[in-house]
This record gives sequence, structure tokens and C-alpha cells, in this order.
Amino acid sequence: MELYAYYDPPNTQTMLEHVQEALKVFPPNSHLVTFGRKIFPSFQKMLYLTIILHDIGKTPFNTFYSDKIKSREKISFLGHEVISGWITYRLLIGNTQASRNLLNLIGIQSEDFRAAKGGEIITLAVLLHHHPMNLRDRIKTFKDSSSNLYLTGEHISAFCSSLESAIATYLGVQPYIFQKALLEALGEERSGQKIAEDTGNLYDELFKKVWIDGNRKTRKLFLLLLQGLVAADYQSARKRGGEKVSRFSEAMSTFTELYGSAVEGPCDSNG
Repeated sequence: MELYAYYDPPNTQTMLEHVQEALKVFPPNSHLVTFGRKIFPSFQKMLYLTIILHDIGKTPFNTFYSDKIKSREKISFLGHEVISGWITYRLLIGNTQASRNLLNLIGIQSEDFRAAKGGEIITLAVLLHHHPMNLRDRIKTFKDSSSNLYLTGEHISAFCSSLESAIATYLGVQPYIFQKALLEALGEERSGQKIAEDTGNLYDELFKKVWIDGNRKTRKLFLLLLQGLVAADYQSARKRGGEKVSRFSEAMSTFTELYGSAVEGPCDSNG
């Protein structure tokens, strides 16, 4: 099953194409990653994990709109970040053995990660990676339009299969381990409406923990990760073509030129 992150023929972008391009935007010696490591040593792996998870919510849309894909009609992924954020929360804050093992294998010490509110920060970044659009409105719209949309184990398996090379290369783990942790996080099949209901409450909880109650370090880490994700997402999306260049995308290009460039001198690429 070919998964798409964008589908508006003749302009299309597969999930693998989109994620791989996004993962290249901020290399290990970039200004953004170098600064991020000063806040949290495993910032690079945090960013990679965030980028890989940010569009997992598009997977069930591919199934839901399979007839449109066959007839080469444009499909919408409105509200996909609601699903992405929900499963990311379950994966990283569920504190299951599979989740702890996954983090440690990736190279992120699970205890340090929890102390830094890493799971909350990544989940909030995933939820807000289309932050110019109002998230609460998108949650409501998604809930109203998702009565027949479900997230299933088959979707998790299809997503991991489509990103096997990216998971292995950038996270350094076997894709089946990543898949096992996600399946455990999912549990049983969930409806889009239930996911939307849960996510509305999660958003309030996460915003309070990260932004209201978080210290300066927590806020810095969140802003840096969110900006890295948004810029990487936009830069990758520009590769597919078919869209006008907005002021916002121009700003993202400028940000990438500045913070995606290499830091002069030796740079530790671990973490």
C-alpha cells in the first residue's frame, strides 16, 4: 500500500518522500541542532522522532479516500495532526515497557526524557505543527467529519512499513521494534471522533504542563523543537510543487537558511 502525505495529481508526495526530505533539513552540525543539544543532549534524536511521527495521522485518510486515490482525485488530510498527536501521546507518555525500550534504543535515556517533559513537548509540537491554523477549530471540524474514520493496527503497520528506511537510518532501531511500541500504544481500534474528544482534553493538559507550568528550559526546548518541525515540514512540502509561495513559507525558508546551515568548527554528531 503506497501511503501519501500529499495527493493532488499531478502533484503528489508519498509519506516516505515527505519524511525523508524533512529529516534532511537540519543536519547534525546545523545551528538548530547544535543549540538544541545545549538544552537537551539528545535533541537531534528528539527532532528526528518528532518528524517521523508528525504525519502518522494521515495514514487512515489514505484508506478512507482510497477510491479518490484510484481515480486520481485530490484528497484532504484536514485534522491529521489530531490523530498524530493522540498516538504520539500514547506512545511517549504511556510509560509502557515497549516505550521505554524504544527510547533507550533510539539513544534517548527514558528517565532523562521524562524529567525534561520530552513526551509532552514532542506531542504538543506534533499537535501544533500547523499552528497558523486554529487547532481547536481543526479538532472540532475533524470530529464532525470523521464519523467513519478509524485508526487501526493495520494503519500502524502500513505506516511503519512505508518508513522502514527512515526509521532504521535516523532512529537507529529496527522498524519492527518501532511498530511494536506503536501497536502497544494504540491498543484497540479507535474512531476518529473518540480520538478528537480525547485530544481536545489532552491539548489543555499539555499546554499547561509545557507552557504555563514549564520552566524556561522546557519552553526553550518546546519552541526550538516546534520551529524545527514546522520549518522541516514546509521545506519538504515545497518539493512537491503545485502551491503558491506564501509569506509564511518564505519566512520558513529564511529560518532554514540561518538555522539549517552548519556551525563552523568541530561538532559532535551524537545524540
